[in-house]
Amino acid sequence: MTDEPGLAAADRRGLRQQASRFALDIAPLRRNPAFRRLWFGQGISFIGTEIAEVALAYQMYQLTGSTLAVGLISLTHLVPLLTLTVIGGAIADAFDRRRVMLVQQVGMVVGSLGLAANAALSHPRVWPLYVFQFVISAAFSIGVGAQRSMTPQLVDESHFMAASALNSVTSQFGAVGGPGIAGLLIKFVDLKWVYLGDSLSYVGAIAAVALLPRLVAREDADRPSWESIVAGFRYVRSQPVILGFFLVDTNAMIFGMPSALFPAIAVHRFGDASLVGYLYMAPAAGALLVSLLSGPLRHVRRQGLGVVITASLWGMAIAAFGFAQQLWLALLLLGLAGLGDQISAILRSVMLYRITPKQVLGRVSGIEFMQVAAAPSVGNLEAGALASVTSLRFSIVSGGIACVAGCLLLAAAFPALLLVDGVGGRIVEVEAYDQEDPASHGHRGQTARNAVMFGPPGHAYVYRSYGIHWCLNLVCAAEGVPEAALIRALEPTSGLDIQRRRRGMDDLRSLCSGPGKLCQALGITREHDGLALDVPPFELVERNEVPEIVTGPRIGITRATELSWRYMSAGSPFLSGRRRA
Repeated sequence: MTDEPGLAAADRRGLRQQASRFALDIAPLRRNPAFRRLWFGQGISFIGTEIAEVALAYQMYQLTGSTLAVGLISLTHLVPLLTLTVIGGAIADAFDRRRVMLVQQVGMVVGSLGLAANAALSHPRVWPLYVFQFVISAAFSIGVGAQRSMTPQLVDESHFMAASALNSVTSQFGAVGGPGIAGLLIKFVDLKWVYLGDSLSYVGAIAAVALLPRLVAREDADRPSWESIVAGFRYVRSQPVILGFFLVDTNAMIFGMPSALFPAIAVHRFGDASLVGYLYMAPAAGALLVSLLSGPLRHVRRQGLGVVITASLWGMAIAAFGFAQQLWLALLLLGLAGLGDQISAILRSVMLYRITPKQVLGRVSGIEFMQVAAAPSVGNLEAGALASVTSLRFSIVSGGIACVAGCLLLAAAFPALLLVDGVGGRIVEVEAYDQEDPASHGHRGQTARNAVMFGPPGHAYVYRSYGIHWCLNLVCAAEGVPEAALIRALEPTSGLDIQRRRRGMDDLRSLCSGPGKLCQALGITREHDGLALDVPPFELVERNEVPEIVTGPRIGITRATELSWRYMSAGSPFLSGRRRA
C-alpha cells in the first residue's frame, strides 16, 4: 500500500513527459525577446486582418448583391502577390529588413483606415473597397520577403523548427478564429468600427518592429534591380533541394486543391449550404493542431523526405474525401489533409532558413510566397474546370491521385531532397591523400569503388572502412587526379538532438570525433557518394576566422606513416584519437 502513491506519482510524471514531447516548443519566445515581441504583435495583427477580410466580402455583397463583385476582390490580392512579392524580396536583401517591414505595416494601416472612412459614409462606395484592399495587399506583398526572412536573424539555428511552428500558430489561429470573430462583430458592430479595429491591431506589430535591431542581409549589398531579381530565380533554380520542395508544394496545391468545390459539395452531397464554412475550416483546424503539437517535428531526420511524405498524405486524404458521404468523415479527412500540409510547410521553412544564404533569403522568401499564393488559385481553377466537364467526385479523386503521383515523380527527379536532414558541424580535423601517396585509395589507379576520387573536384567520396563504418572525403584536385581530404572530426553545431540519437550518446565532444563517428552522426552513407559539395544536402561555408592549424601523422594507416598530413584546429576538444599529436 505504501508504494502506490509513489507509483501513481511516477505514472503521472511519465504521462507529463510523454505529453511534453508533443507540446509546442516555446523556447524561441523565452530566449529571444525580439522574436517574442514580433510574434505577439504579428499574431494580433493577423487576426485583425482575417476579421477585416470577412467584413470586406460581406460589405461588398451587401452593397452589390453580386457574387462576381465579391470574387473580383481576389484580384486585389493576386496581382500584388504575383508581382510585388519578388520586388519586395529584392528590397529586403538590399536594405534594413526592419524598415521594410515598417513600411509594410504602415501601408496596411493606411488601407484599413481607408476602408473605415468609406464605411463611415452615409452611402459607402464600392470602388474604394477595391482600391484600399489593393493598398493593403500591395503593402503586405512588398514587405513579406523581409517579414519571412527575419526569423533566422532573430533566433539560433537550433530553434528554427520551433520558430517556424510558432509562426504557423499565429497564421492558423487567425485563419480558424478570425472568421468566427468576424461573424459576431458583423452582427453587432458597425463595419467602420470593425475596420478601425483592424487598423489598431497593427499597433503591436509596428511597436515590435520598431524595437528590433538593424537587420541587414549584407552591408555592401547591391541596390534592388531587375538583375538582382533574376539572380534570386537563378539561385532557386541552382538549388535542387529548394527547387524540389517548391515543386512538390506546387504540385500538391494545383492537383489537390478542391476548395472551390466546397459550396457545391455542401449543397449537393450534404444538402445544406450553410455547412460550407465547416469544410473551409477543417483544413485550417488540422493545421492548427499540428502547430500546437509540433514537438515531435524537431526529431524529424530527413526533412525533405518528410515534405514528400506529408504532401502525399495531403493528396491521399483529398482523394479519400472525394468518396466521403458522411459530413464527419469529410471533415476528418480535410483535417488530415491540413495536418499533412502544415507539417510540410514547417519543414519547408526550416530547410529554407538553413540552406539559403541570408544575402538572398529575402528574394527566395518572396519567390516562395508568390508560389504559395498562386498555386492554390490555379488549383481551384483546375478543380472547378474539371468538375464542370466530369463530376465533383472525379475532379477531387483524380486530383488527389495526381498529387501523390507527382510527389513520387518529383522525389525521383530530385534525389537530393530526400537526403536533407539539417545536421552539421565545424571541420576541426582532416587528413590529406594524393596520387603519389601509397596510403591513398587512388595510388594504384581507378576502380569502380574509388572512381569519384578521380574527380571532378568539389564532390563527396564516401567509402566503407573495414566493412564497418562510412568515411567522408572531399575530392580536391583536377579531374583525373585522385586527391582528397578525409574528414576526421567535426565540432557539432546543428541538429544536435538528431546526432545524439544516431550515436546513442550525449557527450558532445565524442559525437563526431572520428571519421566513422561523424558519418554516423550526420547520416552519411553510400547514397552521398559522388554528390556535389556546394548544393544540398551538403553545404560548405567558409569560416569567419582562420584557426591556428597544427599537423601530425595520419592515423590508422601502415604506409607513408612519416608524412605529417593530418591537419587539426589547435586546441579543439573535438579532435579524434591521439589529440595531442
